[in-house]
Amino acid sequence: KDGWKNSGFAPNIKNNKKFYLISFLIYPVVTVAVILLGLVTKGIKINDINMGILGYIWILSTQIAIQFVKNIFEESVWRGYFTNQLLKFNLSDIKLYLLVGFVWWVWHLPYIMIFLTESEIQNTLPVGRLTFFIIGMVVVTCWSVMYTEIFRITKSIWPLVIAHTMEDAVINPLLLYGIVNVDKSHSFLFSLSVGIIPTFFYLMIGLSIRRWRKNQGNI
Repeated sequence: KDGWKNSGFAPNIKNNKKFYLISFLIYPVVTVAVILLGLVTKGIKINDINMGILGYIWILSTQIAIQFVKNIFEESVWRGYFTNQLLKFNLSDIKLYLLVGFVWWVWHLPYIMIFLTESEIQNTLPVGRLTFFIIGMVVVTCWSVMYTEIFRITKSIWPLVIAHTMEDAVINPLLLYGIVNVDKSHSFLFSLSVGIIPTFFYLMIGLSIRRWRKNQGNI
């Protein structure tokens, strides 16, 4: 019962409008930046799939609606309950990020090890299943800095529901529908979901939000 106390179901929009905006923009902005870098360096190409802008908008809108509902449940657990409970132990920031990232990703273990097909893994990174899982853990731990810091500042799960929704809705269709093709020789750098460049951007965003929180005297 007490575990869900102050778990972030209140939106707290009034004083946190900029973090709602940041949460909405993080994944689209980084994704566009990575695609542009990839196009310049020939590591990414855009495929002509005859979908049209309206077709993509329809897919994006549908994904946003579906993923929003799904991520209410996910963020209720990972931020509203799990992160909220860990904060009560006054752990160091690095321990908090590592614990949240580790448990968050291990929860995906059945999907990665059983349900994710070999072709889906190879289309993302040319590695084996176990290596893919380990790389994914590093990536999600870097993401957890952003998610944890936004939750600490806003004390609400809703900005994270929005961020998580945009991640799923923006990146997944680009890959699943073959709109964006990352050259395998460049995939470690430019993979939209687990590449070094987008992961670095997300980590820097998270650390910048942490610095802002510290500067505000929010320990």
